Amino acid sequence: MGRGQGCRLLYAFAVRKGSGGPLAGTPARAAPLKDNLSIAARRGVQKTFKCVLSNSCKSVCAYCGALAECRDHYLPWSQFHRPLYLPSCSQCNGLLGSTVLPTYSDRCQCLIDRYRKKFRKVLRTDYERALRGSVGQIRRLLEAENNLKGWILKKIDVLTSIANVMKDVQLSDLHTDTEALSALELILSRC
Repeated sequence: MGRGQGCRLLYAFAVRKGSGGPLAGTPARAAPLKDNLSIAARRGVQKTFKCVLSNSCKSVCAYCGALAECRDHYLPWSQFHRPLYLPSCSQCNGLLGSTVLPTYSDRCQCLIDRYRKKFRKVLRTDYERALRGSVGQIRRLLEAENNLKGWILKKIDVLTSIANVMKDVQLSDLHTDTEALSALELILSRC
């Protein structure tokens, strides 16, 4: 056994047995969530975030028009300390990650590129031709893939139209640009 391997094995055993920390299965060094929240409150960290869209659009992804499940902090809290967010679906939020781009259209174009890269195999395949003559479980699988392709193409179309309308809108000014926000809400209301 090499140097330090004994500690790793003991640590892995403690975590597996659930005897390591305050929460079962967590390492002894992890603080419970309650303690982390109280530390943040003591430091005076502002945790009240504001959606920049109106109430009618809070349930729609601000990028693709799908059902919003997440908050996209378009100006990352860790860098800008502005409590602003846009509603986002989990796919768009996950693909964007912590990417910081100067304009809204750059953000949409980044999403288009990442959707095309992630689903390139699905987008290249001609499912209509493959469906001819297929039966049973293979047919159902091909139909599901064809539906996925249609869903992705719809997302890319909405992203393209939003990117065209929101050209030159700086993300740092988005919360004060009422004209751009009303144009975005108009597009999202059609989705």
